[in-house]
Amino acid sequence: MKRLLRPCGDLGEGRLDFYHRSLSKAVRKKFFSGTDEYNTHVKNFWHGVLATYFEDVTDMDRKAEELPYHLEHLLDNNRLIRCLLEWPVFERLFDEDFSVDLMHSWMKAGGYSVAAQMYQEALKVHKSTVSSEEHTEMIEKVATFFIQMGQTKAAVKLLLMRLEIEENELGGRAHELANTYQLIAKCKSEDVKQHNFVTQDQLD
Repeated sequence: MKRLLRPCGDLGEGRLDFYHRSLSKAVRKKFFSGTDEYNTHVKNFWHGVLATYFEDVTDMDRKAEELPYHLEHLLDNNRLIRCLLEWPVFERLFDEDFSVDLMHSWMKAGGYSVAAQMYQEALKVHKSTVSSEEHTEMIEKVATFFIQMGQTKAAVKLLLMRLEIEENELGGRAHELANTYQLIAKCKSEDVKQHNFVTQDQLD
């Protein structure tokens, strides 16, 4: 079997793939050649096995990459939400420009309003487990993600909280205050865009 496999992904990750596509096709033919109902059952079984495995791995990069995918296929929203609320998973899926994978997973897990509510609650717990500086950094990331989702009111609420912590506990660092005010301005700009948006149907 070893000669039929090759490394997959970045070197050193330890992932393997079949050496040739014909082998992958042969495996699919052997295990997924039944009725649609049977194939769905088999796929769900293996999604369940892999989800259970990746829930317990210590490699957070692999967990963030694999676990949401399998939970989405299982339609297991409760476990998917718990996964997305893990801060190491969030940080790996978050992108300051556009968190496409994180947004996709939250759409599967219940939508953006659910995400906003859940992260606001999670931040209350987060505050008691880290320093004020680390907490404000996480608030900024979550607020940025809220803006990407269009949850601007929730984002402003978090950013005002960040301002309060910055001024009262961290000495009001000018650079951090400027970043926060810039994000608040971005929220206001997005609100204005939504308010002024006119569709062709409305014009007609």
